[in-house]
Amino acid sequence: MLNVLFLDDQFERHRIFKKIFPEAVLTCTANEAIWALGSRDFQVASLDHDLAYPDWKTQNNKRPYGAPGSGSEVVEWIVKNRPKVERFWIHSHNRDAGWKMVTALRQAGYQALYLPFSYQLDRPGELYWGSELNDPTSRPA
Repeated sequence: MLNVLFLDDQFERHRIFKKIFPEAVLTCTANEAIWALGSRDFQVASLDHDLAYPDWKTQNNKRPYGAPGSGSEVVEWIVKNRPKVERFWIHSHNRDAGWKMVTALRQAGYQALYLPFSYQLDRPGELYWGSELNDPTSRPA
């Protein structure tokens, strides 16, 4: 059984993820995820980027990389504080921000892959053991 952190603001995704990983720690906000990461070690941390935000008025519901309260804020905290996490899975559908999160984590020495949420549901083992999608040369155009 994997020790997994899941950050997403969509409760339907929480429900689906909990079916696959019943022991997962579920978080909805950047602050909750940061608290969890500072409290214990994880084998996998699965992070979304575009978290709900009260004054969220962005084009196509996508927040810019580095926006307060976003998944990239969590990544910035990770890079600075170095929690013990074996692998990161960035599951955001915001491709630009998602790849920036992966790049920042890899540059900090972490293993990270980009795989939008719906694509992994039939292959949950790839979250830990990896796949061709963990290869930066496989980045979508």
